[in-house]
Amino acid sequence: MLPCFTLQGSRLVAVVGPTVVQVISQASASANPEVVLAMIEDYRAGLTVDRQHEKADRAAGDRLRLPLLVLWTISRISMAIRS
Repeated sequence: MLPCFTLQGSRLVAVVGPTVVQVISQASASANPEVVLAMIEDYRAGLTVDRQHEKADRAAGDRLRLPLLVLWTISRISMAIRS
């Protein structure tokens, strides 16, 4: 599950797991057959056409050309490895 970022005062904080708003929004969207069809088509594209395009981009040496910030923590990973 991807983290959701929220502001707490002046700090940006990562919250893992869906928020109440996200759960309600997805539940109401799932009641609409057109939205469900769009979700299924998006998953299908991710497994077929999108994957083919990604392979072609990698073969051509194409890379993202935009600022990217990746954050992670080692402490939780190392705790899981030690367990």
